[in-house]
Amino acid sequence: MSARPEAQRAPEFDTPRRDKRAARWIQAGLFAATGAAGSLWLCQFEPLEVTHSLSWLFLAVVLASWPAYLAWRHSTAAGRQQQTLAAFHEGYATGYLRGVTDRLTGASVGDDEGSADQR
Repeated sequence: MSARPEAQRAPEFDTPRRDKRAARWIQAGLFAATGAAGSLWLCQFEPLEVTHSLSWLFLAVVLASWPAYLAWRHSTAAGRQQQTLAAFHEGYATGYLRGVTDRLTGASVGDDEGSADQR
């Protein structure tokens, strides 16, 4: 019975993806908090009807600009993303092949002391 290739993937490639996902959630939260704080700040002024409308408008503009911001980040990071993707595939292939060779030689998966270059 063979193990799935995901189990043989090098762990250093999982952390940046998780960190990037967390950073996106943090950015989204800060973006929404900024919009909410700006809306609440505008609500404190008189006349209330005008500022209440302005606060909703401000919040709507902030929330509507979020997809545009994400599209801009995606377009500027396209080159870096291609490099990251290539590095991920290279590391995945290396980890997978290393796991296969370790299994064939009887070494435990990911064991540096039993790797092919030291045998």
